[in-house]
Amino acid sequence: DGTHRGVSDQHLPVYLDEYVFRHNRRGTPMAAFQTLVGLSALHEPTTYRQMIREPPPEIPWSEPDTQ
Repeated sequence: DGTHRGVSDQHLPVYLDEYVFRHNRRGTPMAAFQTLVGLSALHEPTTYRQMIREPPPEIPWSEPDTQ
């Protein structure tokens, strides 16, 4: 159901970091979007010719490791 039932000592710092991050950003719900817009403004646009010039490298697909 997605509800945390307990946290081990090993993982407690990670959960606290996540909580602090979300708490500190609660007043700026658009922060991620604003960051993305800011980064995209710094990047030169990709032209259609650049996109079709070279096909992307083939990456072999494999089953995820489930163990």
